[in-house]
Amino acid sequence: MRAFNLLVYDERRIEAGGVLIPAFYSSKVFDALLIGIVVLSTSLVYWPGFYNDFQTQWDDQWVVKNIYTESGPGWDNFLDILTTFYHGQYSPVSQLYYCVLYSWFGYSPFWFHAFSLVLHLFNSIILYWFLNSLFTRTNYFSFFSAKRICFFTVLMFSIHPLSVEAVEWLSASRVLLYFMFYFLGLLAYLRYTISFKRGYYFCSAFCFIISFGAKEQAVIFPFCLLLLDWITGRDLKSKRIWIEKAPLFILSLFFGYITLLSQAEHGVGVLSDKSATYPFYQSFLFACYAFTEYIIKCLFPVKLLFLYLYPNQIGQSIPAVFWAYPLLILIVLITFWQFFRKRVVMAGILFFLVHFLPVSNLIPMSRHAIIADRYIYTGAIGVFFLAGCLFNYLFSFRKYRRIVLSVAIIYLLWLGGSSYLRCFAWRDSESLKVELIKAAREKMYQSK
Repeated sequence: MRAFNLLVYDERRIEAGGVLIPAFYSSKVFDALLIGIVVLSTSLVYWPGFYNDFQTQWDDQWVVKNIYTESGPGWDNFLDILTTFYHGQYSPVSQLYYCVLYSWFGYSPFWFHAFSLVLHLFNSIILYWFLNSLFTRTNYFSFFSAKRICFFTVLMFSIHPLSVEAVEWLSASRVLLYFMFYFLGLLAYLRYTISFKRGYYFCSAFCFIISFGAKEQAVIFPFCLLLLDWITGRDLKSKRIWIEKAPLFILSLFFGYITLLSQAEHGVGVLSDKSATYPFYQSFLFACYAFTEYIIKCLFPVKLLFLYLYPNQIGQSIPAVFWAYPLLILIVLITFWQFFRKRVVMAGILFFLVHFLPVSNLIPMSRHAIIADRYIYTGAIGVFFLAGCLFNYLFSFRKYRRIVLSVAIIYLLWLGGSSYLRCFAWRDSESLKVELIKAAREKMYQSK
């Protein structure tokens, strides 16, 4: 398997597509233009969110509005937030975030939503920065191909309807916070693999800790670092790589244990004697279903809901249709194995898989939903990256370039328009209730 090689840029100019262009233009102005388009497009898509309220019947009444938020950013309150579990959760960074916003603006939904959008925009910029840094560490793509893939991936991420829940549901702001520190940690690690300066390594570890303090999904961080090692061509058999990761894996295990403890205190989860769980074979079928649904919704986000309930109660039999999902995955895997083995394709798939595992249902967790849009906020990037690669490949055929570009623009406009309309579903608790009632009626009608 061909390893990725380092790409050395000429200080004066870069050759891209047979054209010599100034390095300043390529690295600064061009990136600023693309990022500007992403920021403007995303701001327009999420404009309705400025008029949205708190979801006072859907967790905001205790996640955002609580005694910790109202106690202010004092030292005693900070210690309470840092050392206590709350409603089966441990997310001190998120709670401190709500606390600071409350101390500045009170319970003003406008400012809470405004800062959620700012976080999402910042995450989009960080993602662009990360992909750009990753591409410059490899020579797999030409200059303009790398820019096209980077821009398409980030734009899909920023305006995709699956991202709306994390942005518009204030209780889900911890997803935005976890993502921000998570990718800052990945960026620091990329810098470390170039310079091997310990400062970058400790910065990466610190971002990992803060990311977990926002949301438990960050426990997968060391596995993502191993994936970056593989992508950038580092020797995974080297002792140095595993010595580097050992402290991070220990932290990951510790953080995972904290997560299970927080849920057990609330009477749910693996460590709780009071909580019943689905048998493993049903959890496996749920995982296959979730894997399939997430990929489909990443590409064709239709019939999105706030709540996707489990198809059966614990102790009941699972609907027969769920047995088809592992068979479908197996058939697709066998049929397209040669295609999936391509290094770029495998990188996108593995990124999706690594970040899918914590929300796959294989590990019993305290959840009421079999899938959720916010769960795949990070993992969806793997699918968006592959979509960007497909666009770049089709765009390379000069004969069909206009057609490919037109289809891509229409697709992106559809994603943005869907997200714009999706923001209205999060107007307040009543609007979400109407959506769920409508979905329930449609399901009852289809079952007759």
